[in-house]
Amino acid sequence: MKLINILIFAFALCAIVQPAQAQEYNRALEMITQLNKIDPQQNPGLDSADEILKRRVLDQKNKVVGDVLDIVIKDNGSITAMQVDFNRLRLGPEVFLNYRDMNARPTTNGYSLGFNDEQLTTLYPTFLSNIEAAAGSEEEAYSVRKLLGTQVKAEDGRKIGLVEDVLFAANGGRVEAFLVSMQINNLRGRELAVPIDMAKIETSTFGRSLVVRDIQADAMIDYADDDR
Repeated sequence: MKLINILIFAFALCAIVQPAQAQEYNRALEMITQLNKIDPQQNPGLDSADEILKRRVLDQKNKVVGDVLDIVIKDNGSITAMQVDFNRLRLGPEVFLNYRDMNARPTTNGYSLGFNDEQLTTLYPTFLSNIEAAAGSEEEAYSVRKLLGTQVKAEDGRKIGLVEDVLFAANGGRVEAFLVSMQINNLRGRELAVPIDMAKIETSTFGRSLVVRDIQADAMIDYADDDR
């Protein structure tokens, strides 16, 4: 009787788990399909990291005061800091600016700060002394430059590909997706964009990697295979 009850429970569990897995797979495949309807590198709603990291930094009077060197993001894609070279103000080494504290916002030609050039010059020593706090800790913030080339893998250890690009919303306000160059089986070199919500950035003693759930990895592989 006990064995029968165990078998009934196992059957019921399978009946629940399999539809849940199918739903997760279908949801992942739909997200990938929607994001890749237009070539991500040609999509007017997305900007590559290369485009973003060439942007200028402006003061609150719309005067160019420097250049963006790097963007630091949280794992949800929001910007937490910017590495800036205040070359137009002839200031010293580049610094990290806390995005929120600087009242920064994306504009059509760069990123605008909530301070004028005189205030920025006065605050510069403070920026230097607070550089680590503005950049964020390794556990909670990630350099966009350092994410390029990061390995993408499934939770089960399968190596899916490499991060070819980090894709921002067209206004530069946040990261929306990663462009992945597939490196598995016969799909080497095939590229597809993966929503940032599907990926988890992990850091270990072996380095940094982008991890997706196994079902999501299956959806990536199937989409890339069908779209060849």
